[in-house]
Parts: sequence; C-alpha cells; structure tokens
Amino acid sequence: MVRLTGGAWRGRKLDVPEGIRPTTELARKAVFDILGDAIRGARVLDACAGSGAYGLEALSRGAAHATFVESDRKVAKILRGNVERVGAGERSSVEEMSVARFSSKGEEAGPPARRLFDVIFHDPPFKENSESDLQALLGLVAPLGWLFHERGDDEVFAPGGLEPADRRRYGTTRFLVFRP
Repeated sequence: MVRLTGGAWRGRKLDVPEGIRPTTELARKAVFDILGDAIRGARVLDACAGSGAYGLEALSRGAAHATFVESDRKVAKILRGNVERVGAGERSSVEEMSVARFSSKGEEAGPPARRLFDVIFHDPPFKENSESDLQALLGLVAPLGWLFHERGDDEVFAPGGLEPADRRRYGTTRFLVFRP
C-alpha cells in the first residue's frame, strides 16, 4: 500500500500492483514541494503510471486533469481501481499502451492536435532504457511545463541536448527535472 501525502485525499491508500516499485512517500512529497502551486489547475501526465500515485497525488493537490499511461494490462486494472477508489474518474483517463505509442498519438494530425501537459511524471522501471521515451515525452511538455524523470542510477540524460534544470536524490531514487 502507498498513501497520498497531501491535498484533499491526503492519507488515502492505494493498491500497489505486484512487481511495481513505488516511489517512497518522502520522495513523492519532495517532488510536489518543488512544484508548489504550479500543480493547481495543471494538466498532468503520469507515464509508466503503475499504482497512479503521482497522478492521483497531483489531482489531490488541485490538478485539473490527469492522464495515466500504463502498458501492463494487470497493472492498469489495479490503477483503474485506485482511480475509482479516490473518486477521480471524472478528472482522469487511463490509457493502456506504451509511452512510445501514447507519445506518437496525434503526431500525424500536426502540432495543434497534440496534447500538451503542464506536468509530466516519468517513472519507468529502473532496469529499462528509457531515453527514447524521455525524448518523446519532452515533445508533450507545455511551454513553461515540467518533466520529472525518475531513475535508479546516477546516469544523466540530455535528450535533444536539453540539460536537466535540476537534479535531486532521495535515498536510491534520483530525479532529473526538465523545463524545456
């Protein structure tokens, strides 16, 4: 079980699918401390969503809408249960597909058709090479938006030559913060 750390649903527990490594409450709280009031009214993407803790935390703290992307069918089922448990169904959507597939949706229709997000959380499995997903997600960040990329090692990506605006470490978790 994972608990939400702030906002209207503070203390609510979420189911964590088997095999998923949830971000610690301390690390998640630190991310939202960085965001501060920028989360209010934001359109949020929780990529590699797992339990949905990032997106649900964002909604709890005042985000307008959260889109969850999860490729594993069993994990997506538990994620949908968590969304319903907290009552976030009207302010969220769950996309059962890979980050690469989600990122490419709408490209053929041109830039105006692409969905842009104010805040993107990217928390892939640590063993996965996620550089191409990270590059694709940067194209979905709205002007003045944020992309938080979570890692389990000290490697720093600079997708498209964009250096992280910030780097943080909480225990074994590292965050790269991009502000394209």
